Amino acid sequence: RTWRQLGFRLWAWLAWLITFNFVNIAWVFFRAKEWGDALRVLGGMFGLGDYGIGLDGFAVNLAAGRSLIHSLVVGFVLILVFKNSIEKVRTFKPNLYHSLFMISILMMSILMLSKESEFLYFNF
Repeated sequence: RTWRQLGFRLWAWLAWLITFNFVNIAWVFFRAKEWGDALRVLGGMFGLGDYGIGLDGFAVNLAAGRSLIHSLVVGFVLILVFKNSIEKVRTFKPNLYHSLFMISILMMSILMLSKESEFLYFNF
């Protein structure tokens, strides 16, 4: 919206990519305990960490980089090819299978209520 107000026009895919990356970077600061921790995580995200020193480390980084690229490609295919939740709601038709599935999920949820879990915002 800011770009449009300034008179610029972005391609939809570029605007999506900028928004996606901004949200991911902002979450690092939201989740980190200290400023230095957030900067170390961001450094690792952008390949500025202490990784790849020596030949062994370099080989590990290449393998990790390939794995990351494969994960990103699979993720983008899943996002761009398959329907999202809003599209699925529009075409949803309840049936016996959906009812049994939801009942089983409800029963598992009720049984899991007694388990202890850490509150996400306990630091705030």
